[in-house]
Amino acid sequence: MKMPLFVLWYLVGCTTHPTQNDTTTPDVFRKDTLLFEEQEVLIHSIRHPEHTGETHKESDLKKPVLSASTCSLTVPEPYKQDRRAKKGTLIVVYKSLFRLGLYQNGSIQKIDGKNACFPIAMGHKPWGPKFKRDFESTPEGWYNIADKRDIGHSMFYRSLQVSYPNREDIKRALDHQVISQTVYHRLLKQINSGSSATQGTAMGGWIMIHGLGSESPFWTAGCIATANEVMDLLFPFVHVNDPILIIPWELNVKANGILIPLDPTPEDPFA
Repeated sequence: MKMPLFVLWYLVGCTTHPTQNDTTTPDVFRKDTLLFEEQEVLIHSIRHPEHTGETHKESDLKKPVLSASTCSLTVPEPYKQDRRAKKGTLIVVYKSLFRLGLYQNGSIQKIDGKNACFPIAMGHKPWGPKFKRDFESTPEGWYNIADKRDIGHSMFYRSLQVSYPNREDIKRALDHQVISQTVYHRLLKQINSGSSATQGTAMGGWIMIHGLGSESPFWTAGCIATANEVMDLLFPFVHVNDPILIIPWELNVKANGILIPLDPTPEDPFA
């Protein structure tokens, strides 16, 4: 019996339900004020209660509310020297900032005179790479837009499919015995041929950048969600095969001269 598409997507992809409806029109360029340090202290107290004497749950973790200026004006080091960052369109996802930036020829795109830098939501454990079906983690590394789905063809308003898994993902999955040698070589052959790897293996799949809102920080099962209005702004600029860079949570990114403080000992994603 064939499994309905929406059930398959729920099982292997990033389908969960947002905890807040995206019914109001957000100001996607809004300037917020919560300091980086508040987020860092809370993350640290969740993972290391013995250091603070306080007990927190993962549900206490709030999305850092940052200004639109937190995206780097140019593609940050060490990625800016990559040929994919120098020419053409590039989407950069800053996991630790909960931000997505749109770049053209290495510099932030201007839309209506403002930097194209937008709030996002991710999976329930955004730190660390994704290499297995876990309903929580968001991939890290270089990918491409594998598919572009408009209204009526996407379950999440508009969506851009991320070409997960990549070579590093499948090697990590093999090393951790998530997939067999047979599956590894089949996926590697597909990737080397320029095709997207098969979705729905033990590694999960169907990772999207999509609409339906970013007000709740951790409502997806691995996808990158943003406001519908942001997807409307992005769609005219991006095309299938355009590169996507998802900067690892653990990386200390220096954006516009501001060193983003991160927990130096993130939870082990392989545990």
